[in-house]
Amino acid sequence: MNKWLYLLVLPAIVVGLLLIGCQSRPQVTATPTTLAGVETTVTSTPTPTATATASATATVAAISTPTPTSSPTVTNTPTARPATATPTPLPPPTATASATATPAEPRGEAIIDHFRADVSVADPGDTITLEWTTTDAVQVGLYRLLGTGQLGTFWEVGHNGSFVYDIAEHERNSTRFALAATDAQGVTRMATLSVRLRCTAAWFISSPPDICPTGPALVSAAAEQHFQRGVMIWVEAEDRILVLFDDGNSPRWKPYRDEWDAGEPVSDPELVPPPGLYQPVRGFGLLWRTEPSVRERLGWAVDQEMAYQTMVQRTSYAKYNSTYVRALDGDVWYLRPEGSRWEKIEG
Repeated sequence: MNKWLYLLVLPAIVVGLLLIGCQSRPQVTATPTTLAGVETTVTSTPTPTATATASATATVAAISTPTPTSSPTVTNTPTARPATATPTPLPPPTATASATATPAEPRGEAIIDHFRADVSVADPGDTITLEWTTTDAVQVGLYRLLGTGQLGTFWEVGHNGSFVYDIAEHERNSTRFALAATDAQGVTRMATLSVRLRCTAAWFISSPPDICPTGPALVSAAAEQHFQRGVMIWVEAEDRILVLFDDGNSPRWKPYRDEWDAGEPVSDPELVPPPGLYQPVRGFGLLWRTEPSVRERLGWAVDQEMAYQTMVQRTSYAKYNSTYVRALDGDVWYLRPEGSRWEKIEG
């Protein structure tokens, strides 16, 4: 009976001693040792009646052997209190990939889907409408082409659209346009179209060229005279003398202004031609006498000048045009561009 009573009382005595030791606050020498990641242990030495180690959570183990003749010896070894709990860091938040805009596919090359006019044939002075559509173009321009094929008037227009154009009265043969479409890379594609123009006049010659004349044939009083090495032709309506050289040099023919006026000397009496030859008179004579190169290249006239009625027409190219002149005998003088050559063809 005493044994069991002793076992019941002994724990209470131990707890009481611990409480008395805490309240009396005896001098304590504490040496904390702190290492990273290691729990901190605090050792304290209280009064001789007990030895305790501060602990957040204490586990008390008692081992005793009851001896009736002596006071029991108590040993208290509490479990050291762990250092302040270090919270386990949460894993860093998983980054959520932000949406990245996918760049647009590079635009393709510009395409002119169609480029057309509302008519294929027109007359000078008419109004026509051009229309077009394009794909992947960033800039579109419309040009009127010159007769030489060079780019002329420019209009900046929409990617798809139409354009009204008034054909000028002086335009001949065709009116032409170019549509330029530029893509995002700066590459330009072009398409052209041509509207044929009806001729406003017919040729007076029997075998005309495949191009319109500039206009109706000019009908004029004229004169023609032949020389040892060429021909002179006077066209009153143009106040012009055409000199055709036949000496093999260039130019092969050349136009001159008629400077002679009525009342001026008709000829130079000091110039006596060889037998059977003639000194030209009036406009022919003045040009022949005052232009040494003309006189040297032509020589003396081989007949007298003869008056007649001529007709004159020219081709309508942008440049390098030919001239057709009705000859005294009814045939045609065909004068090539830029004085390059001449020939007589059947009228």
